[in-house]
Amino acid sequence: MMEYPLTLTKRIGKMNARLHFDVKDATGKQVMRIEVDSRKLNQNVTIPANDASPIFDLQIQFHRKTGRQLSVRLPDGRTVGEAVLRGKGLMAGEVVLHDATGAQIGTIASGDSWKTGASVGFMTLFSGLLPLFARNKAMIPTYRVTLHGREALKLTPNNRGISTGEARRVIEKVGDVKPEDEPLVLGGLFLIAPLLT
Repeated sequence: MMEYPLTLTKRIGKMNARLHFDVKDATGKQVMRIEVDSRKLNQNVTIPANDASPIFDLQIQFHRKTGRQLSVRLPDGRTVGEAVLRGKGLMAGEVVLHDATGAQIGTIASGDSWKTGASVGFMTLFSGLLPLFARNKAMIPTYRVTLHGREALKLTPNNRGISTGEARRVIEKVGDVKPEDEPLVLGGLFLIAPLLT
């Protein structure tokens, strides 16, 4: 096993959020897990030292409202590709992967995993309760990794920007990560009972 630095250039919001990336090869075998703690700016990612597995160092800045950048670096520090996330997680373009000689060997492209949920919250207004109906639009993006023209890996973050139940349905379909059983809390507004539309 080899350990490489994972650097966040800015904190990802104020929540105690974690990103989980489970990376699997074409056979479905997990070759690495990347866990990012939003409270820490400098972290390490452990990558199996296996010649049969692609070796990436991912630099991740991701949140629904801030960050919005994903880049891939080689262990020697060279950035081999970068993609900018637009809006609430939409990726513009692809991450292009190169080998040590500089030849292009593959790409990371975003999958379409938009989900919309209807949430009902309650807030105190003056002396009474006002039911507040809100739309909670969030996304779990799936980054598909292709090497030499074939899909090799699939990266699926769990960013807690989506309800636990909805995330589980999406993630079970992808089969990459297990969501944490915690609801999303924003200030005094509790997002509950999301419904898929």
